Amino acid sequence: SGSICRGPSSGRGLLCSRSRLQGLEESAQSCILTGAEDGQLAMLGADGAKQRCFEGHTDSIMAMDAHWASMRVVTAGVGGTLWLWNLLDGSGVELGARGLGLGCIRCMAVDWSSGANDGGRALNGSDAGLLAMWDFATKRCTKVFDLTFGLISSLAVDWGKFRAFVGHGDSGLDLIALESGELITSITGHTCLVTAIAVEWSKARAVCGSGDGALVRWDVRRKEPLNVFRGHKGSISAIAADWTAEQVVSGSEDFHLRVWALRSGQCLRLFSGHMTPVRSLCVDWEAGMLVSGSAGGGVRLWEIRDGVGPGVEVKPETDVATGFENQAVNAVALRWFGAAE
Repeated sequence: SGSICRGPSSGRGLLCSRSRLQGLEESAQSCILTGAEDGQLAMLGADGAKQRCFEGHTDSIMAMDAHWASMRVVTAGVGGTLWLWNLLDGSGVELGARGLGLGCIRCMAVDWSSGANDGGRALNGSDAGLLAMWDFATKRCTKVFDLTFGLISSLAVDWGKFRAFVGHGDSGLDLIALESGELITSITGHTCLVTAIAVEWSKARAVCGSGDGALVRWDVRRKEPLNVFRGHKGSISAIAADWTAEQVVSGSEDFHLRVWALRSGQCLRLFSGHMTPVRSLCVDWEAGMLVSGSAGGGVRLWEIRDGVGPGVEVKPETDVATGFENQAVNAVALRWFGAAE
């Protein structure tokens, strides 16, 4: 069921040849990456077949970000560890997190533009209420902020102005200066934990999902809600926004995903097919494809179609056979070429 790539800490040699992995880049194949509860990073083909696995995490993967131009992926886990993976040669390296006491990493934002092919940086938030900054070139944690407001459940970073919105345990949403860790401003109004954030920094707009199943679109400068999207019957687990098309996708504990019109708050599409709560999603907006992972190990591939009526129910293009055996898929990434295969 696919080849296995192991990081250096496993003490075993790599079982994936560079030529096989490089074929993915050269042939422009569609693929899905999944991070699961058993700590395994898996690469799936467009048909859902597991092509290869990358082993390094010893506990659940909670967050992931892929940079397809350099064929690199960073994953974060329950134990407060980050792994940086090279999809071309199958290698992985653990970034030095031991002894930092980060606790479970719940959320992560990545800047791949800094540095050359080995460069980049990440910010993550943890159950311990800590924000940690990482440098990929040096493989080290460069800064840790203790913001003293409990569990950090979501974040979004403006790398240009080096600031971040942080959702945390007291239902708050704070804008933090990443140079100093100081509070810039706070937005109040959510009655439950802010579980997901997407920000259009240039226009000072944000969409936040929360534990009560509602999404709120905010005017960040005025700190006023512009509209509220209601329809989910469970906590929001993940969102992704297309600011140009003015749409946002949300995944929920109610087993469903929805596409919303940002300005009106109208539900445009309902995606049903998962049998357990949705834990993760990733959208290739240009290709019009969406992948989602669930608490029961299900991975589904969807086509986001234009020109359909409001509220239409959409079934998955592919019921991806993952073989995760009820291992929650907490993180996904997608690279898609052409129409659904």
